[in-house]
Amino acid sequence: MSFGGRMLAASSEREQTAYIPLGTAQPREILIGEGSARKPTPKARSRQRLCLLCGGVFLFLAILSLFSDRAKPVTGPLQEFAVGTWDRFATGTSWLAGRPPEKGPFQGAGSIRPLASSMVHLIKSSSAQATERLSWQVLWARPDIPNRLLYSDADMRLGSHDVYDALANFTSSSTFNASDEFQEYQSIHKHLANGEPVRKPSTGSKARQLDKWKLLPMLAHAWKTYPDLNWYVVSEDDTYMFWSTLLRWLPPDSSQLSFYGHNEKGGDGTFHFANVGAGLVLSRRIMKQTFGKDELFQTKWDSIIKKWSCGDCALADVLYHQPLMEQLRVLGGQELFLTEPIRRVIFSNKTLYAPVLSLHQNQPFDLQALRVFEEQVLPTLDEDDGVRYCDLLEHFAPASVAMNVQMHLKSLEEGKSLITSGLDTDIIKKDWYALETHNKVCGPDCAQSRHVPYDATFCSNLCEEDVLCLAWALTPKYCAISLGAFRLGAPTVNVTSGWKAGRIASLLHDKPCKDKKRRKAEPIAAPWGSLS
Repeated sequence: MSFGGRMLAASSEREQTAYIPLGTAQPREILIGEGSARKPTPKARSRQRLCLLCGGVFLFLAILSLFSDRAKPVTGPLQEFAVGTWDRFATGTSWLAGRPPEKGPFQGAGSIRPLASSMVHLIKSSSAQATERLSWQVLWARPDIPNRLLYSDADMRLGSHDVYDALANFTSSSTFNASDEFQEYQSIHKHLANGEPVRKPSTGSKARQLDKWKLLPMLAHAWKTYPDLNWYVVSEDDTYMFWSTLLRWLPPDSSQLSFYGHNEKGGDGTFHFANVGAGLVLSRRIMKQTFGKDELFQTKWDSIIKKWSCGDCALADVLYHQPLMEQLRVLGGQELFLTEPIRRVIFSNKTLYAPVLSLHQNQPFDLQALRVFEEQVLPTLDEDDGVRYCDLLEHFAPASVAMNVQMHLKSLEEGKSLITSGLDTDIIKKDWYALETHNKVCGPDCAQSRHVPYDATFCSNLCEEDVLCLAWALTPKYCAISLGAFRLGAPTVNVTSGWKAGRIASLLHDKPCKDKKRRKAEPIAAPWGSLS
């Protein structure tokens, strides 16, 4: 069997080869579900046998203790130990297959193992960013997502994980070889061959343009590696996917021509594509009618890739050229697949109970914080639930905002009236930009026309005048107020921001995040259309 001009060993057993290498001459046998780990050495096997023997002894003693006195049901730590030990031996996880776990990091809404095997996750990176961003994707990855493929512009390893050169087989393309991006590709490999670091790409640079060539060969490789799965999910190295939520949101039927993601417009404004940074999802039928029908499908669209500046635009254009896909459109909605990090998420009355499927433009710190968030929050949610906007707000709101809003919420619950007018009732943060949204702007000339100083009091009063205003931001050039929505914001010098704690508390009081009945009234299930 050949792929992109490279000979690959055929295998009759799907379980024997999980990864078909892109840029290497010799394929490696890797067990599905083990990531990209190397085959165990004889010494490692000996250690495994010893651990298994010791575990068996402990398991036997625990079960013996459980049945030693049938008249008295055993509860407490001993029972938890016995059940947990059996779960780990039986399934390789912290819970027993077919039933929710008693305890463990992935109980409740975190229990997605039965669903995870129906998809594969493709993560796109670059040599310049892999160690800084991609490493965080695998350093503390969810263990219940066995199918994960990592791609860059050069072969490398991150610990036990292979990173494939997505462009390895493009070197035979005359269109690619004649492009400026090919010169950049050669430069990257020259740096790596000489042991030099690859510089981070600047906006609009050739290195960023190189990215647009990666998606088609990535998807071709994924189909050959994991054919006939329900869903193929593609994202970038700074994207955080909420898998529990996504896998419950996706419909059970992948036999339709389904293309999910953050719908954006390109070209003349009429061309629609899914922003890969927010994550995009292709159904089995789309993959089967393209990469599954033609083994060299990815090699036939170089002219389309060349004309676009973004790979996700090129991918959409290629799909729209296929039979029966001319009218294919991106589904999902901008409020579900987000192109922004947590600091820029827009919170409003209509999004509080909406599911969040992804966040983009995350720093390594954000990726770590979001992983901690999942560990803490998912076990508290029902199994058919997932991450929602209000969960993010409760967890990530700055301490000063959270404490003040909580104080107002307590007053509302006690039936007390709130005093919400005046600067002293606002939550004020200096050197912080609340990143206005749905905004109205008024500059220094506006303050002058009112015969008042251009300061925080002026901006707060401007917000107070509009009953829809929830937050404001005062910059040297303008005061912006956010109407019907607000963001958490980020540190920014020479900017002062404020939130109307009472109004935000009233909003949250009407839609309590922990109200299970209200959450179930807006279930985590496709199709969620755009909320705008």
